[in-house]
Amino acid sequence: MNRLSEQSDSSDTRVAGDAHGSQSRGTRFVALLLTLFFTSTASAAEPVELDAATREKALTILREGMQSDEFWPAIHAAEGLTLAGHGDEAIAFLGPKLAGESDDQQRCGIARELVRAGNRSAAAAMLAILEKEDTYGHTHASESLYKVGELGDGSALRRVFAETDDLRTKLMAAAALAKSGNTEALAFIREMLAHEDHEIFRISTWILARIGDESDIPGIRANIERCPDELTRVYHENALATLGDAAGLKLLAANLQSDDPVVRTYAATFAGDACAISVAPLLIEQLDIDHLDARIRAAQSLLVLAQPRATIPQPEQETRLVLPPGEGNPRNSEGDFIRLNDGRVLYVYTHFTDGAGDHAAAHLAGRFSSDGGATWTDEDTVILPNEAGYNVMSVSLLRMPDDRIALFYLRKNSLEDCRPFLRFSTDEARSWSDPIEIIPDSEVGYYVLNNDRVVRLSSGRLVVPVGEHFGPVRTEWTGDARIVCYLSDDDGQTWRRGTAAEVTKEKPAIQQEPGVVELEDGRVMLFCRTNGGSQYIAHSTDGGETWSELSPSSMQAPVSPASIERIPATGDLLLVWNDHSNIPAELKGKRTPYTIAISRDEGATWQTIRNLQDNPHGWYCYTAVEFVGGNVLLGHCSGDRRENNGLAQSQVTRIPIRSLYSASTR
Repeated sequence: MNRLSEQSDSSDTRVAGDAHGSQSRGTRFVALLLTLFFTSTASAAEPVELDAATREKALTILREGMQSDEFWPAIHAAEGLTLAGHGDEAIAFLGPKLAGESDDQQRCGIARELVRAGNRSAAAAMLAILEKEDTYGHTHASESLYKVGELGDGSALRRVFAETDDLRTKLMAAAALAKSGNTEALAFIREMLAHEDHEIFRISTWILARIGDESDIPGIRANIERCPDELTRVYHENALATLGDAAGLKLLAANLQSDDPVVRTYAATFAGDACAISVAPLLIEQLDIDHLDARIRAAQSLLVLAQPRATIPQPEQETRLVLPPGEGNPRNSEGDFIRLNDGRVLYVYTHFTDGAGDHAAAHLAGRFSSDGGATWTDEDTVILPNEAGYNVMSVSLLRMPDDRIALFYLRKNSLEDCRPFLRFSTDEARSWSDPIEIIPDSEVGYYVLNNDRVVRLSSGRLVVPVGEHFGPVRTEWTGDARIVCYLSDDDGQTWRRGTAAEVTKEKPAIQQEPGVVELEDGRVMLFCRTNGGSQYIAHSTDGGETWSELSPSSMQAPVSPASIERIPATGDLLLVWNDHSNIPAELKGKRTPYTIAISRDEGATWQTIRNLQDNPHGWYCYTAVEFVGGNVLLGHCSGDRRENNGLAQSQVTRIPIRSLYSASTR
């Protein structure tokens, strides 16, 4: 089959329901996929009204099509069922097929539709194919990851984009990266519009129809004259419609009336992408065409167009969730995110109940988002009740290789016993295993593990960076912590203590609240808050066992924690902290402004992008970082010192990745 004849990506917007879901996982996951597309390319419109008979006819076509012996039409039918809200049917049918399929291209098709339907764990199959030396499945793996918005940690796609000589594969890897905010990948796709090979500029057109904007219309329109055949021309005409071009919409309608069923198949696919409500009567007629894939695509787009849509604005910076203190809830503070396999994002934070101080009673509470962090549930779900003398707090969440969710948290019993513990969930955060002790009773003490701090290295080692304020070494409680990492090489079952990082004697400072990030060369960089005027850093060449001296860095800051994580789409490091490089005298020592920066050289230098918030009375700190689609979510404290202790309010801020890469940062 022609490579592009099975490429399509339909979309719609839908917001999921309650915390653990009256809706199917397929419905919840497709809500995110559809939101990501329609909010960037189409305006809100009234949905098509389908009578019951037509709706049932379309669903029957998809259900029967999924059972077809023709592989790709069957995959397209599964896609259509998911987009119509019946992802559970696709999972039930395709789930058993993935393990038995040996063809890598077809494995990609099955895996991507399982992901689209709400089983995100199937993304591992596509990423594994992309890692193979055999390149047979690389194009399909890249394309499939693009379609469902999955990157993993981004390393495989970035490598393929940088190294492959196959332009088709390079374009699809670029599409996946660009969809998640990589502006250089997007620029490459646009550059390929001028390529002399019609297949290459056709693929570029197909991608830009979905992740481009109005600025791409002239280039696509100009390419029509270069199209060597009808199908390439049809792709361009339909792409214009998807980007909102009025003439393109008329051409799409004409293509739906073509005598060539393949032309009609492509047009039907683009009709849903283009939110082309006006062509619904033509799609209804196509339900009776004597061509399986044409019927399937018409049914898919009709059901997509019949669903309600809403445009969610995409400013450069958005406050998406605010959790202020209230009666019986005097403080909501630090948390972390985890992406669930049904597509939702879970934000777990510390919910205080009888005071706003660090030692007041608190439990772990959660809020859920079904649209990539744009909107959140209104009510808390208790994730972990208070099980300590004081509280439980400072959560870190990780997805393990076996698909379990790891929950790291502090159990704070007293000023002499505050230690991190680990629990696992096998049912997507609904319930948790018994706790695993990371720091044993023989080393009991007061250890601070910040939120969103636990990392899994490329070797598989888990690293838990803590500040020891009281313990085997600190025999009296002190604010000057000893920085040490606890390490596990068996997925958290057993733990051991590494060697502490010592501060440089040339410029000693109080050390607190460490974090770590793995660098591209395999080293681990440790950073911690100090009273020395900056974040202090050290490096490890043995996975956190031993460290170089902790020394001052260029990250000038008050006594406040920083957060550093790698952007999957670009590979750059993202830094969020209180930038005090040019701070007015009256703001010295204050946890303001709230600043974001990137590093293209593994933390050697930082390019400041902008201050996200700069209220002089604001208290911005304890940031959790999560990359979802083309956005970064920041969960952080955002209190106002005039109204509370500054740590009493938690907030989720969402920022498009593309906006971080302005001209000033290149």
